[in-house]
Order: sequence, then C-alpha cells, then structure tokens
Amino acid sequence: MSTVAYVAKLIERESIESPIQPTCRAFLLPHLATLKSMPSVSVINALCRKGDLQHNLCFLLALPELWEDMRLQGWSELCQSLPPRPTPAIFDPSGLFTDIMFLIRWLRIDVFRLFRTYDFDSVSDIRQIMTYCRINASLFFYSQSDLEDFDGDVFAPFIQIQSAQRRLLAEDANLAFRPVNDIEFRAYLANMPG
Repeated sequence: MSTVAYVAKLIERESIESPIQPTCRAFLLPHLATLKSMPSVSVINALCRKGDLQHNLCFLLALPELWEDMRLQGWSELCQSLPPRPTPAIFDPSGLFTDIMFLIRWLRIDVFRLFRTYDFDSVSDIRQIMTYCRINASLFFYSQSDLEDFDGDVFAPFIQIQSAQRRLLAEDANLAFRPVNDIEFRAYLANMPG
C-alpha cells in the first residue's frame, strides 16, 4: 500500500475509532511501526494532502516519533514537495499549510529564513505562505492552556516537542522564530521583501 493510501485509510479509521477526535496518541501508537517504515517526509506530505489543518497538527503532536529526527533539510524538502498552496483564507482549514503552522507554532522555526537557507524556489508559494501567515497571525502562538493535552494520552509529553525544537535550532540558531505575538509577527512579515 502506498504512503498516501495508508495515511488516507488511517485518517478514515481515526474518525470512527479514535477515542478522542480528531485523533490522539493512544489511537496512533499501534500504527507507529508502519508509519516509521515509510519516509517521514512522505508521511507528512500525505497528511498535508489528505487531512485538514486541525487533524494534522493533532497527529504530529501526538506522534513526534514520526518526525523528531528530521533535520532542517528534511523540513525544507517537505515544504517544497507540497503542491502549490491554495489561496489563503482566515482560519483556512486546508491541510496544505500544516507544515508552516507546525514549524512556526510548535517548533518555533522561522520558515522564511529556512526557505532562504535551503533555496526554496517557488516565489508564488512564498507569497501565499506570507499571506496565510499575515491573515492568521494570531494562530501561530500557543498559550499555557494549549499545553494541557500534552499528557501522553492525547499528545506526546511536551518535553518531546521541546527536545526536537532544540535539535533543529542546534543545527542553525539563526532560524529561531523570534516574534512573541501576532502584532510582532505581522510587523515582521510587513518588513520582508517580496
């Protein structure tokens, strides 16, 4: 079964079988070995294509074992492997922005610096991503209450997310996402060339 087919089938099963919706760690753990037998970039690419944003973020937070060893180059390859981004909307549920939301919100990686570092060549995609970030800037920051589900049942313990973040920033500390709120993020985006 192809990666896309497997991920699509898993998403379908989650909607019926997962005790917590849209998904949770308890449901996904039995599938970890199969998922890890596939390239992480391919699995996350399939997620972005088949699932919606909320589902995909929950999936990635529930199963960091799938992506925690990815290096910055792998994340860049993932971003470049996705199809052209749709026209962004406020609270856009499209899964095709999952990579951007996850990298900025949870791993605190500046995707625009990442793109410059790894020669991301789709100018139209970068513009779509900038627009998406601008109109959804408040969604890129989490609060203390957002961390309540990092209990090992719904999502993995938050320490796993932080550990992966530290590993990525150890590769290139210049890629740290610096804005601390949506106002600073919008100002940062307004000052970017493009």
